[in-house]
Amino acid sequence: MDENKAVMKEMPTSYTLRQALEFEWWFALIASMSQSKTLIAMVIFGCSLFGCFGVYLFNLAST
Repeated sequence: MDENKAVMKEMPTSYTLRQALEFEWWFALIASMSQSKTLIAMVIFGCSLFGCFGVYLFNLAST
């Protein structure tokens, strides 16, 4: 129980915008993508697959 109180005391009560954005998954992904060409390719490929799947579902629903 005392360990939890010590952790809570270390946590700041307010964050800067940069610190708050670091908790977001997309910010961490962009930061990682800036360091890895493979990750960039995987994200682009995944987004294109997702888009193609959306087009497929749209065409399937319209028939």
